[in-house]
Amino acid sequence: MVEIIGVYQVPDAPEPCYLVEVAVTDSPAFDVGEFTQEDPGEPRENWQVPYDERVLNSEGDEVVPTPSPIASEMLTGNVRLVFFMHYLDLSRPLHTPSGEIPIPEPSEQPERLSMVTYEEP
Repeated sequence: MVEIIGVYQVPDAPEPCYLVEVAVTDSPAFDVGEFTQEDPGEPRENWQVPYDERVLNSEGDEVVPTPSPIASEMLTGNVRLVFFMHYLDLSRPLHTPSGEIPIPEPSEQPERLSMVTYEEP
């Protein structure tokens, strides 16, 4: 099961971008690329996918060291992560390893995530 904990606008990005925080419960394993959003005018391979994803501890206040890219076998059990997504359309659902889920209204990025900063791709 996937829950979106928060969606936070990235004000210093040169193009529309959000930091997305999710919790995945009882995961057998997944690929972070399974998080995407349909763009009706584009084939699936052109849909936006996570950028600069990071695994967090269960409290969401520390980044857990992981190799990049994150291997799917490291994403098992209960996993909390953040990632950036460019051109996220808040009116459309997010495709996740557990199916489509609605995107909540953006909120202010919590202080506990201050260690996650945006860097241009």
